[in-house]
Amino acid sequence: AGSARHPRNRHTEPALKQNLVSLVFTPAEIEDLKAAITRIEKFTESFVTLTPDELRRLAKLGDGTEPFCRQATVVFEQYPHAFPPSFDLAEMQRDLATFDALRGPLLRLQQLVSRFDDTVTALGSDALVAALEGYRHMQSDGKSEGLAALKDAYPARRPRIVKKDAGTA
Repeated sequence: AGSARHPRNRHTEPALKQNLVSLVFTPAEIEDLKAAITRIEKFTESFVTLTPDELRRLAKLGDGTEPFCRQATVVFEQYPHAFPPSFDLAEMQRDLATFDALRGPLLRLQQLVSRFDDTVTALGSDALVAALEGYRHMQSDGKSEGLAALKDAYPARRPRIVKKDAGTA
């Protein structure tokens, strides 16, 4: 028995479907999130904001310089007479202690922001893929009156669905 080629039913073509994430939040949950962000904003009111140029010019404490900085505080405590009165060792020690205290929360916040960003990106992608899939179905079913409304809604970028040639089915 030979295999006969049957034309594809346009409703069974490979779909663009994706569903990376499916979340629904209550208004109360969103308000809780906003309140938590407000608490963090209030806590960070005294934090500095650096321009890109200021950031580029700063000496940065990192893997290579952190041991030096920590050892320096130990050595400087042993030889306080070697420094002028304007050198504030206590401020250096406070800066290092606050650096240590904030590093853990910063890492947690960075991970949360990354997950938040990934989730919002995935939700947007799911919505766009569904819109493109619906557009394709309307196009293949000849629903041109609905397509005109979609094209008017987003004139800057119209979805282009490449139709397969009849010989490639």
